[in-house]
Amino acid sequence: MTQRILPTGTRQSLEATESVHTILAFVTIEHPNLIEPMRVVADCMDYLRDGYLWQGLLFGFTLPTDGDEAPSCRLTVPNVDRRIGMALRQLADRATVTLEICSSADFDLSLDPREPKGTVMPVIAPTKWDLVDIDCNVAELTGRLMIRDFSQEPFPSVFATQDRLPGLFR
Repeated sequence: MTQRILPTGTRQSLEATESVHTILAFVTIEHPNLIEPMRVVADCMDYLRDGYLWQGLLFGFTLPTDGDEAPSCRLTVPNVDRRIGMALRQLADRATVTLEICSSADFDLSLDPREPKGTVMPVIAPTKWDLVDIDCNVAELTGRLMIRDFSQEPFPSVFATQDRLPGLFR
């Protein structure tokens, strides 16, 4: 089992009974067919970060799993802006999603759009995922984020097994 190392102040804030700070999910959705990446943050306010404007969108997510199985998490986006659902439904193959979890303590919450106070220390470092199992209806768009399991990728009639490629299974 993997253990995450969190900054002490962030850990204490997240574990406190009451806290003024919350965790924020910064999500970037990329695909060659998209004109530019979609950048959203799980908040009702916009954020200015890394030179980009992150659109505030109240979406749900689960934190990535830490068990022995392949990591995965879920993303649920309300279908209030039809452009997101239409863009993702038109993709022929998987979109790449970068998920980064940060603390609101690193941002000046009095500004609009909100800006970092200094260096943003992520609670969970950015990770690239594949967006799979997309389900879109009138109310919401849901999808599962997974990291590609290269041990299951076929090579012309040869599979990446532990016997053939032991370096993959250390």
